[in-house]
Amino acid sequence: MLKFINPFELLKNKRALFLLIFSTIRIILMIAINNFLTGILNYANISTYYLVMSIYSIFVTIIIGPYGEYIEKIFFKIKKNYDITFFLESFYKRFVIPVAILSFLILFIGFIIFQGFDNMVFIKVPLLVSLLILFRTIFDFNNSFINVLGKYKIYSLLTISFIFLSAFFSILFVKIYDSNYFFWTLGFVFSNMVLSIFSILYFRRNFKSNKSRISFKISTNTNSFIPFLILGNLMVWFLTDGFRFFAENRFGLQNSGVIILAFATASQLFSIVNNTISPIFTPDVLKGFSLTKKKDRIKSLKVFYLKTLPILIITLITSIFFSKWILKILIHESKINSDLIKIFIVGLIVEFIKSVISIFKQYNISENKLKYYAYPIIIPCFLIFLSPYIPYINDPYFFSIYILLIYLVYFVISYGYILKIKKI
Repeated sequence: MLKFINPFELLKNKRALFLLIFSTIRIILMIAINNFLTGILNYANISTYYLVMSIYSIFVTIIIGPYGEYIEKIFFKIKKNYDITFFLESFYKRFVIPVAILSFLILFIGFIIFQGFDNMVFIKVPLLVSLLILFRTIFDFNNSFINVLGKYKIYSLLTISFIFLSAFFSILFVKIYDSNYFFWTLGFVFSNMVLSIFSILYFRRNFKSNKSRISFKISTNTNSFIPFLILGNLMVWFLTDGFRFFAENRFGLQNSGVIILAFATASQLFSIVNNTISPIFTPDVLKGFSLTKKKDRIKSLKVFYLKTLPILIITLITSIFFSKWILKILIHESKINSDLIKIFIVGLIVEFIKSVISIFKQYNISENKLKYYAYPIIIPCFLIFLSPYIPYINDPYFFSIYILLIYLVYFVISYGYILKIKKI
């Protein structure tokens, strides 16, 4: 019998309370920025902005993400025996920088082939994506590990600083130059660049040690861990972001913009919640990965599950109940209509399911059963691929319902594999 842990118990913990207070500030700032974004950009630019972020997420989710998750799994083992600062910087030099350069070349050639030289998109999008890959990855990794290593106050200050700098640079650029996706995203890039440099210097000053050095390299250990994770992340991206391309092709830029904005806002809301609770529990989860006994690892993850699920359930229920008010806060009133509200509610349910499945993923990583992470996504991806050929989905709302049904299938299959892992 599962006994969920009262989420309000977190308020008794000094570290958790501090992180929650700063996360609340972060939420308020992000709401204000998102409202400004949806007010200053038209639907076409909003769609292009999310297109840039989707392409960025392809490279991060499929290529960098799996190696990042591998580093998270071995983080405390590396830190125990080696200089962790040197190891992380070698990862950035040997892997992240080459991926960023490669992404620029691939996108540059791809846009020229498929779209020609119109509107400078062939240079703007590759430039934004490659710079985001480089600086966002470095800052995210460093800041996350700063929290894991106990410097939660510095982590919180850097997180808030990132939001202030992003708002400052983005608003500055759109006011000086033009109100479009390029200059808004460029502000996001600049803030990541400034803070990635600062986080590197902070790491060198506070975590550099005299222990022996080891560089990141692709070895037999990574080769046994990574392939199914890459395959799984590829399919997750296709499921999460790929539907946007099908929506645009089926419903046009205007209606697809409504779908994308509704789902993106729901995703942003749950992302805020996940990013709020993740810094609180991640250190214990990563420490749990390093435990030698399976029962101890499973126990650690079970505690994580019992603490986070009530928070996710509360978020889902309250968000659905107050959906109209939430949209008025998060989105400029000029973009709100009945279709957006209905699709937003569907998106909230989808994001709740995704958040629960992400907890399942931790079991797969902990027990090195990554094939059980990839297998459940095959059927859902096949279903999303069939969406253009299924009748009665000529309306954006019914298309969103179809996406929800796909995620329900994904959840059921994923849970089945989790039960299988426990029996092994």
